[in-house]
Amino acid sequence: MEATRRLGLELGLVLVLIGLLFWAAAQGRTAYIGTFTSLLSAAKGASLGSLVPGTQVAVLKEQAGFSQVQIQGWSPQGGSSALFAAKGQRILLASFTGKVQRRVKGQGKDEGGAVWEQVEVVGWVPKSALIADVNTLWKQAGALYQQRCSTCHALPETGKFTANQWPPIMRGMGPRSGLTAEQTQLLTRYAQAHAKR
Repeated sequence: MEATRRLGLELGLVLVLIGLLFWAAAQGRTAYIGTFTSLLSAAKGASLGSLVPGTQVAVLKEQAGFSQVQIQGWSPQGGSSALFAAKGQRILLASFTGKVQRRVKGQGKDEGGAVWEQVEVVGWVPKSALIADVNTLWKQAGALYQQRCSTCHALPETGKFTANQWPPIMRGMGPRSGLTAEQTQLLTRYAQAHAKR
């Protein structure tokens, strides 16, 4: 009887430890936004803005089909409506519709001397909007880029232009290529991720 009880306690302890390991692995893991999605104030909460595919996030916790995520990026000093991948680089990660709590982690200047703030934002997204590997998204976007951006002219190499040069190019070509606004924005993000450094 005593041996059975001890075995039960040991088995219970092992199961608790396994559960804690799975829980810890889910906390703070890196993921990527796989589709255009809203950043929410809480699980099933009000929209704070939108996140762009390819945006890297840290998953903080999960609840009822939603994930609490942390996004880090840069905003021009005093600007709170957009978050970019790097100072001076207009690689959009998120745009905010209202007041969002931003934690300023530091400051820096871009090549032109403008002051940028390194910012951290926390919000919630549907778990289904997250992907583990951003390369899966880039492969899909690359196929669309090859299909739509080579029908009228030779396909420009993404490394031909800088990240800041791609948005106006894509805005001009998107409507002529039959791309939706979301497809144009996705291809812009793809081209920026593979742009000339």
